[in-house]
Amino acid sequence: MSKTELWFHEQMTGYFTWGADDPRTGEQNGKQSNSWFGFDLTIFVDDLDAFVADRNYAATVSGKYLGNLFGSSEVKLDSGTFKFMSTGRGDTRLMEHRHQFEHDGKKFTFEGTKYLDDDPLQIDMVHDLTTLYSVIKDDQGKIVAAGVLHFPMKDFAKLVASFDTRGPGAGWGAKMKFLRMFLRQELHVLLEGFREPPAPSNRRRSLVAPRAKLATHYDAVIIGSGYGGGAVAKTLASWRDKVTGKAKRVALFERGKEWRAGDFPDEPWELPAALQHKTNPDGLLEFHFAGDIDVLVGNGLGGTSLINANVMIEPEHGVFARQPWPKLPSLAPYYDRARAVIQPTVDPDPPLKSQVFRDAAKTANGCTAVDIVPLAVAFTKKDRSGDTGNVQDSCTRCGGCVTGCNFTAKSTVDMNYLSIAERQGLEIYTQMEVLRVESTGADVTLVVLDRAANVERTITASQVIISAGTIGSFSILARSKNAGLSVSSALGERFSGNGDVLGIGYNGEKQTAQSFGTTITSIAKFWGNADPTKHFILEEGGIPRALTALVRGLLVAAKPFGKDTNQSLPNELHEWLREKADLLAWQSRGALEHSLTYLAMGFEEKLGRLVLNGDKVKVDWKYPEEEAYLKPMHEAMWATTDAIDGTYIDPSSLPGVELLTVHPLGGCVMGDDPAKSVVDAKGALHGHSGRVFVADGSIVPTPLGVNPALTIAALGEYIAETITKGW
Repeated sequence: MSKTELWFHEQMTGYFTWGADDPRTGEQNGKQSNSWFGFDLTIFVDDLDAFVADRNYAATVSGKYLGNLFGSSEVKLDSGTFKFMSTGRGDTRLMEHRHQFEHDGKKFTFEGTKYLDDDPLQIDMVHDLTTLYSVIKDDQGKIVAAGVLHFPMKDFAKLVASFDTRGPGAGWGAKMKFLRMFLRQELHVLLEGFREPPAPSNRRRSLVAPRAKLATHYDAVIIGSGYGGGAVAKTLASWRDKVTGKAKRVALFERGKEWRAGDFPDEPWELPAALQHKTNPDGLLEFHFAGDIDVLVGNGLGGTSLINANVMIEPEHGVFARQPWPKLPSLAPYYDRARAVIQPTVDPDPPLKSQVFRDAAKTANGCTAVDIVPLAVAFTKKDRSGDTGNVQDSCTRCGGCVTGCNFTAKSTVDMNYLSIAERQGLEIYTQMEVLRVESTGADVTLVVLDRAANVERTITASQVIISAGTIGSFSILARSKNAGLSVSSALGERFSGNGDVLGIGYNGEKQTAQSFGTTITSIAKFWGNADPTKHFILEEGGIPRALTALVRGLLVAAKPFGKDTNQSLPNELHEWLREKADLLAWQSRGALEHSLTYLAMGFEEKLGRLVLNGDKVKVDWKYPEEEAYLKPMHEAMWATTDAIDGTYIDPSSLPGVELLTVHPLGGCVMGDDPAKSVVDAKGALHGHSGRVFVADGSIVPTPLGVNPALTIAALGEYIAETITKGW
């Protein structure tokens, strides 16, 4: 015998579910139904030298399957392979199992993978080494079952003891050769953990026009690229004269840069470069520390859609009947148009945190319904090459929605509205910051800072549509007013945070898997009060990978400021153990993975006022945190936390922390009276004969009580239609 052979024994088990196509979802559902699966294998290396030299050299496996996934029948492997430290995407080190087997006369393939540098800091190596993300495929290659298998560390000594060899160099020398390879590869993983990840194979095409194409005059210019601007851009760019077939020349100016899959932060050390500030104007995450309330918005092509939680729902119909909303036509057809472009859908396989939240929220006093929300996310691969020119990959449930989707699954404005508009002739220019607009006879003049060329440009347009978001649109109009543009004295009034309130149910008894799944999946409605302005909703959140390490530490520090719902000795001991598990990076057993994050939305009783202070926007809003509307929201979040035996933490009660909104509304509100509103019922700036429009969340004169994205898109569709009717 000229080759050294090595073999060892391995057993792994875990929860599995038929019908699931994602391992972590299959694991969660399997726990609920007690459906488990595993294997008892002998792994045989026929040439140890080749196995050590070539990471893609496959060992063979034999053995049997365990568990109740197949009922009472015993299932044996027909054949199988095992690869140790094979090379994956971006030089990721993988351990791979691939087996073929037969059950009830049908052929199946088992595929399982350990991701050895899933965590570049390597603080979670034990988890990586013992976790096999697995699927079962039928003979057509379709995934029919999924789950996660685990190797118990208590059996590690047994595994090492099972190592046996024969042939030249057999014995401890051969075993040490294998162990040295393991340590060498693990050192490589540790040292290479900080590498730049490769761009995904599927990226949206670039939409930005070359600067050489930039003109000095356009028929229409849209400022900003969020839901309002995107909806307007699609309609205006698609318009054709019924007689000549000629289009209008339309441009869109975006202050931020273009972000595509692979560009978004995915690790903690990537976050500082993603923060927008004076020395980093292209940062993705833009915080406005505005005084009485803080505001977070997105900065880039696609606006806040790049970092929102994807929720696409309508407010209660009575919202639009409230003062001071102007009389509008039914928005139903415009909501339908927006949905046709965005194509929201519900998660067909909701994550564990969603189910835990819905079960817990039902126990809160006043909860009238719980449900799954439609999301601007592709849960299966979506070919939209016919209208957008894009193909979207299916959601990986990585939890990164609010730091940006690196897998093209998120249906952001650039993936749909702007892609359609660009194909219809829209010229898109990024890093174009509009400083102000001026009325010059028949045209509107835009004074623009072209940050890509570092020059100030003057561009004219027959019509201008300002869609820079609540803070951005107010800023442009405030600077324009200071430069002489006629704007209503109501500019800045009726600012709302849409009743946004954050809360955390920390370190409960139930596992929630906070970092798995889309950021928001479920909603609880508290709509029982006879007064609709007392209604509110509660949604469950999630923590993206880039923030988990930071949040894990912050919540430990914040816990003393919270209210523990269960102070029994056994519960306190469990909480202590979970906190220590977090410190050891045993994430699945840690406190964060036993927590719930909440976002509530309702109706503030008093609204604030935006003020331009130099180049900063401030909110003049006296003590919004003391308003009565907050009390029932906190009570509902406390009750939901109580259902999981956790500690309720109100972030705004922490020292130095203000209320935070991710849904700023108002400041340029629509209405019939020019003394009390900035634009009319068609979005046109009062006194400018339909030459200047505003189409974004800034025109919304009251809180909506739900996530506003779909409503802003619908209003954009409506305003765009009124513009083109005049062409």
